[in-house]
Amino acid sequence: MENESLKNFVSIFKGMIFQILQKKNDGKTFEIARRSPGVRMLVITPDKKLILTRERRLECNNQPDYRLPGGKVADTLDEYLDSYDRGVLAERILSALQKELREETGIIVESVNDIELIHTSLCGGTVHWYLYYFLIKNFSRQSPEPEQGEEIEVLELPIKEVVELLLLGRMSEDRSRAVLYTYLLKNYPKEFIAAIKN
Repeated sequence: MENESLKNFVSIFKGMIFQILQKKNDGKTFEIARRSPGVRMLVITPDKKLILTRERRLECNNQPDYRLPGGKVADTLDEYLDSYDRGVLAERILSALQKELREETGIIVESVNDIELIHTSLCGGTVHWYLYYFLIKNFSRQSPEPEQGEEIEVLELPIKEVVELLLLGRMSEDRSRAVLYTYLLKNYPKEFIAAIKN
């Protein structure tokens, strides 16, 4: 499980979202940053269009960025750690997935059988920030319900256009870009190759 590797570390700082942990070994100090995980969803319509969102992001100099729908699993580090300690992290992840999809895109997933975990990404060796990537197989729709202050545009783009966006670097989140590249190349090779040839 994701926190087992951190059991010999001691917390030296804990904010609302991040925690800094240290471990001393043979006179050396090792530090790790930890934060609550996130979820990202790949939603492909029956007519082979991928649902993306576009929103202005602070980390992109307030410029529009294409993104997979998703968000935080827990609003605070304490909520995340409590879910982990009580053994209910998987349920919390599924709940966050459904909440983020409904809020950002209006997509409703009726059954857990329509949700498939396709990849788990760890940010890096000294940053423990997991992103869970899910494929959404069947869904219904309603109007999006964005949180206050969120301005999110929902887009349905053909696979070829998504590949072109990825090649142009229009999706800033590198991990999501890599997962999407891999998934599309494996499952939609014709569309992927057609986009590369343009």
